[in-house]
Amino acid sequence: MGRVIQPDVVTPASKQQCLVEELAAPVPSRNTQSKRFVHDIMQRIVDADEATLGTLLREAYTPDAEFRGSHPFNEVTGPDAIAETYWGPLREAFPDLERRDDLVIGGTYEGNEIIGCLGHLVGTFSHSWLGLRPTGKTMYLRYGEFHKMAADGSGRIAQSTVILDVLDAVQQMGFDPIGSTQGAAGRWNGPITTDGVLTYNTDPAEGASTIDYIMQMHAALQGFKGVTAQDLLSDENPQKVFWHRKMMWYGPAGIGTCRGITGFVQHHQMPFRMGFPQRLYGNQLRDAGFGGGHYVRIGDGHFAGTGGWPSVVGTHGGDGWLGLKATGKQVQMRVMDFYALHEGLIRENWVPMDVCHILLQLGIDVLALARAHFDTAPSQCAAA
Repeated sequence: MGRVIQPDVVTPASKQQCLVEELAAPVPSRNTQSKRFVHDIMQRIVDADEATLGTLLREAYTPDAEFRGSHPFNEVTGPDAIAETYWGPLREAFPDLERRDDLVIGGTYEGNEIIGCLGHLVGTFSHSWLGLRPTGKTMYLRYGEFHKMAADGSGRIAQSTVILDVLDAVQQMGFDPIGSTQGAAGRWNGPITTDGVLTYNTDPAEGASTIDYIMQMHAALQGFKGVTAQDLLSDENPQKVFWHRKMMWYGPAGIGTCRGITGFVQHHQMPFRMGFPQRLYGNQLRDAGFGGGHYVRIGDGHFAGTGGWPSVVGTHGGDGWLGLKATGKQVQMRVMDFYALHEGLIRENWVPMDVCHILLQLGIDVLALARAHFDTAPSQCAAA
């Protein structure tokens, strides 16, 4: 018989030490409490069964909460509609669904307390979802979320903006309706520093410095008008001042992940600027009467997040973006950006973008094409 390892004995002295350490711990700020709440309640929602899902959503949200989701979820109001439109179908299609947060950050913008989350939902695609035939295979559904907390002090969510990469899900099913990803496809990495779930107090001064640095980069990005590779890779491009030489730009399905300034220019920036030569960003949209613009700009430690609904309005006036010919159509772009600073520079940028919504405005219905494809393709799952 091997050696038996006895459990640690809890003595009165060790209990006293634990109490001393607990009392000495910093009191969680309101924002830290909100980050913990969102992190916890979203995990519980994913784990809920059909009988408890509605109760948990009513615990999470105010009665008139707004849900703004990527296409085809779009905009609904109230916990029951959120369950019917988003969480209910997901839970049914992926019975073993689990949630893996890579980032949980928080802050305040324009008087609103906002919590940002980034990660993947993971599960086995066992039943029909969005009218698509199940594959019986593991799928990674990447998400970006910003949750605006209620101003009434209830601690609940008043508005959720959620971008789920539906195009990436369709590609994982084995169908690519555009077939032009220039960067690397596949699952996004979490932060290189492995410390992105900030369910503890952080230094407000560091967070303020981080988001200020990001907004300086935004201003430089929008101010530089270069389009060609020669322009964008030249020393005139101010982006080189802000980004780490080993930067990672994690783009949505259709664009893909890029590494380094050269990869960023070749796989995203140049095709995007050529495809949309006329663009309005962020709060420029409000000034031009489009509404939208940034609803979030937050810094938390060395992480930051921004987003707009829409974030960009552009005219599709050039060829090449996602392999498409110019349509001349004006489109609205729902975009989020999550950032990580490392060694004093932007090391990582995760970019949830509602590409299906952009394509729909250009006359390409990704889900209709996918349904037509899978209706004529052999079933991949006997449980379909």
